[in-house]
Amino acid sequence: MTLANKITLGRFLLSLVSFVALTLWGEWAAVDQTLLVVAYVIFLVVALSDMLDGWAARRYGEVTEVGRIADPMVDKIAVCGVLILTQRVAPIPELVPTWIIVVVVVREFVVTGIRAAAEAKGIPFPANIWGKLKAFTQNVLAAASIIYPAHTIGVPWCTWFVRISGWIVVLTTVVSGWVYVRQGMRVLKSKG
Repeated sequence: MTLANKITLGRFLLSLVSFVALTLWGEWAAVDQTLLVVAYVIFLVVALSDMLDGWAARRYGEVTEVGRIADPMVDKIAVCGVLILTQRVAPIPELVPTWIIVVVVVREFVVTGIRAAAEAKGIPFPANIWGKLKAFTQNVLAAASIIYPAHTIGVPWCTWFVRISGWIVVLTTVVSGWVYVRQGMRVLKSKG
């Protein structure tokens, strides 16, 4: 197992810990906000360390097929898991309606399917600028969805930040999904 793949595995395990913290907070919401802060810090570590595994793979010449598939999969698991679990945390469902999460999850399944089909034919299908922009906006929304109920409920600009972040995520998710579908169909048809 390469260093980059170890980092990816660590990011996956940390994502699971953040999911546990969010789930437990849902059960003990009246007791303590600490679990939201724990989930937030862990999510930030997972999101920011995404650059680290890519750097390690390139730096040490350890780009692997497993890493090319596992790294984006961990990104999707981390973001989608947080977005789904924060739907249980009031008032997030009012600010980020569930249909936004459905758009995100559907896009991720579609693009992952296209990426898997390309990789199965030996065609690398790396992220492009739209995918990176989508990932950034989704990470911002996920982080805001955790920290808002922990510390900023009722702060007007924070409320608007979460709400507008949701709409920006819809835009970048749909546009990047469309770009990937077009690119994927072109690549798959050309390799017959």
